[in-house]
Amino acid sequence: MENRWLFQRAVSRDPLSLLYFQSNLYSYADSQPVVRLDPYGLYSPFDNADTVPFADYFIWLIEEIEQHKGRKLSFSETKVIGETLQQGCVGVVGTQLGYKNNEWTKKLTHCYKDVGAAIKKSTAMQKDNTCCPKGEKNIAGKPASPRIVWIQFSNDANTPIPEKDGVYDLSGDPVYKEIDTHVGGKDTGPNFDYKNWEGFWKKWLGANHGGVGMEVNVCNSLRAAIDEGERVGLESSFYCIVCESEMK
Repeated sequence: MENRWLFQRAVSRDPLSLLYFQSNLYSYADSQPVVRLDPYGLYSPFDNADTVPFADYFIWLIEEIEQHKGRKLSFSETKVIGETLQQGCVGVVGTQLGYKNNEWTKKLTHCYKDVGAAIKKSTAMQKDNTCCPKGEKNIAGKPASPRIVWIQFSNDANTPIPEKDGVYDLSGDPVYKEIDTHVGGKDTGPNFDYKNWEGFWKKWLGANHGGVGMEVNVCNSLRAAIDEGERVGLESSFYCIVCESEMK
């Protein structure tokens, strides 16, 4: 990001003002320039390659989208992305796919038990332009592509999941209700985990939880996440293909 020279205020936007939806998008160093230095508008740096603070991921995401679009995002566009992202793993996947809130969970019509089958189908969809027959775009303004999302949840109620020729449909309300239900029907505890394959890092991308203290995490393999989920009762695991959208 360019240096943000000061004439009583910064002359370019502070990404963290966008993150916290402040009306003053040109603040500097949290309005404490005497005790804080923030020449690039990036007050929170990345910690490491595996766990990224919410603020750092948000800044990276906004800058990545703006770079591809060739323009600055509006306050309202950034606010929608931030509000979606704060929902945890559901929001992280949503912002990658280009859907507000949890709208993308209604698109889980092509799911597989085996990641190899999902990759094969996704590759065929990409070749056939399945996701952009009419010029549909993704959140960065590029042609929409198929993305692979991993989903793990408990199915304590044994809710029937529609299936045909090894392809499962998780998009219906009864199935989503089961996905959203905590293990054992309790009010607390684990209920689901979502990650999507992120080509930028060549890793699976997810989050520890939503809200305060949220961190975005990446991993090369899902093995540890699957084992941990099964240990706490999330025994159902699927790989679903979702077409990207523009988050309108």
